[in-house]
Amino acid sequence: MGWQARGTSAEHEGRHAVGVTTYPVLVISGGLTSLLSREPVLSHSVEDALTRRTPTLDLQVAPSARPAVAAVLSQALTGSGRLSVLLVTSTFREAEESVATLETWLGPDAVCYYPSWETLPHERLSPRTDTVGRRMEVLRRLCGTEGEVPQVVVAPVRSLLQPQVAGLGRIKPVRLAVGEEHDLTDLAAELVNAAYSRVDMVERRGEFAVRGGIVDVFPPVLEHPVRIDFFGDEIEEMTSFAVADQRSTDETHQELICAPCRELTLTDEVRSRARTLLPDHPELADMLERIADGQAVEGMEALMPALVDEMELLVDVLPEHAMVILSDPEMVRSRAADLVRTSEEFLGAGWAAAAGGGQAPIDLAASGYRSLSHVRAHCLERGMAWWSMSSFALDAPATDALADDDVDAEILHRQVEHLLGRLGHPVNLVKEEDLTGNKRGQDRSQVPRVLNSRAGGDANRGGHLGRDDHGQGGLSKPWRSGQQDMVRGRTA
Repeated sequence: MGWQARGTSAEHEGRHAVGVTTYPVLVISGGLTSLLSREPVLSHSVEDALTRRTPTLDLQVAPSARPAVAAVLSQALTGSGRLSVLLVTSTFREAEESVATLETWLGPDAVCYYPSWETLPHERLSPRTDTVGRRMEVLRRLCGTEGEVPQVVVAPVRSLLQPQVAGLGRIKPVRLAVGEEHDLTDLAAELVNAAYSRVDMVERRGEFAVRGGIVDVFPPVLEHPVRIDFFGDEIEEMTSFAVADQRSTDETHQELICAPCRELTLTDEVRSRARTLLPDHPELADMLERIADGQAVEGMEALMPALVDEMELLVDVLPEHAMVILSDPEMVRSRAADLVRTSEEFLGAGWAAAAGGGQAPIDLAASGYRSLSHVRAHCLERGMAWWSMSSFALDAPATDALADDDVDAEILHRQVEHLLGRLGHPVNLVKEEDLTGNKRGQDRSQVPRVLNSRAGGDANRGGHLGRDDHGQGGLSKPWRSGQQDMVRGRTA
């Protein structure tokens, strides 16, 4: 596996490449990442990140190596005041896979997944309650109101482009603990304000029920609802219970956090604005009336631009001078363009209906997806780095690293084994005749330029070693005994 880099700064434009291998095992934080950070190219890129002299950089990284690079960068930035790293993927599936891999490098507490809504911003459908709960939990950590600030936040591009209500991370959840005293009426009001729905029997996330001195509540991020037993106004016990038969289980809780279930909380100001909008938008009367009465309504998030003062992007919650890294920028750009186009078509349909004699729609443009270029410019304006990791590619066919006449295969194998074999991972040397049957002097035009460090791996996904200091494209001669760099670079 390998990666290259293309970047721009006020002083230089650089391009680098290095071989990196990831392993699906839990490693000690600071161990393997520290070893990788000493590789010349990674070390150079880390220096660029810390000094901020390269605000934009493109790394050509094999997909399986991207979590390793992100882990090295995040570890280097730890303690520098530039937390966090935001890794952006084109799909939620890639984001979830990246989180799982990053957790093996950095540990589960250092990595957060910021999911996207399952709905479009203007659809009158609410995102899932557990999705909202997970998003709010990450925002609280980023704002420093709960837990430690994560080293890496992984998010699909949909989350990057979508504006959200400003200040969500500073909203205090309802906190309960055994031994505390709470008035049941006040507790019910707090849960309603946090967009919980009061029901007779709790069956879904975001619901609560009050029966005598018992309160059942289903927080959005828990697997099971919780039954809170009161003795007077004091919480005596909190136990989980099963939705199917409503029976308590053996799982108990000493503390419970009931995070908001909607990203639009029903504050007095939100209710007042909903009431004000009623005369001008009778087509929304049913929804606005219920919001004005303090009831959470399906799809009310579509009206956020009209009901709140300010919207913000996810990058606005990150610390200044944080780093944004796009995983496969071409895929991210393509997905971003599709999202923006769909959002604009949705808004355009409402105004087209108004032009045909319908009611003028409420202005919801502020919640539409932003373009990727807009987000990029906004990040750079805030002093954040905007890097990317592209798919690995061999861009010049001039030379063949593994078929060069001067290559000593045994020396090459020993150098790679020295780097990777110490980790207990097998190292295979792929020779030209193993791939094609051709020997030296024969036609080498179809020989893959590959060095695969994993037994049984796909030869077309390997990396290359070498350095070209003369500004020439293509693969260079391989790394020799005594040579310090494992890179190929080009400087302008």
